Amino acid sequence: MYESTRSGGGWGSTGPGWMACKASTTPPASSRTQPGSAVITGLETAVSLCFDRLVHAGVISLARLVELLSINPARIMRVAGGSLSEGAPADISVLAPDLRVTVSVERMRSKSKNTPFDGWHLRGGVAATIVGGRTVYQNDDAAIGF
Repeated sequence: MYESTRSGGGWGSTGPGWMACKASTTPPASSRTQPGSAVITGLETAVSLCFDRLVHAGVISLARLVELLSINPARIMRVAGGSLSEGAPADISVLAPDLRVTVSVERMRSKSKNTPFDGWHLRGGVAATIVGGRTVYQNDDAAIGF
């Protein structure tokens, strides 16, 4: 993602029908404390990067982003989720499409601080995360109250 965003290319393949989902991972424990590790954390930057570089750039719609980050991964992994229907798990990410985000290694909550996006200014992010009906994350920069 990093190289293609720097060069301005590579995003056409995320349109309808080509990509099934967008995945992010947390680095293995062995790389979390090693400065200069090639493994980067995507958990705290994935949504903002996708909003800024894909949705706001007009490459994909907000509905397609939700499909890539939620609906399709749940379907592919054959787990409950990716739906707001009655009886579905109350695991919800509250999105803030216009939230101004500055990626900052110092503010990251992950154990891994490896990111090539430190200092990037992005538009869009996560306002809160609810798991099992309980708020487990609330973005202090988002104007919401839970």
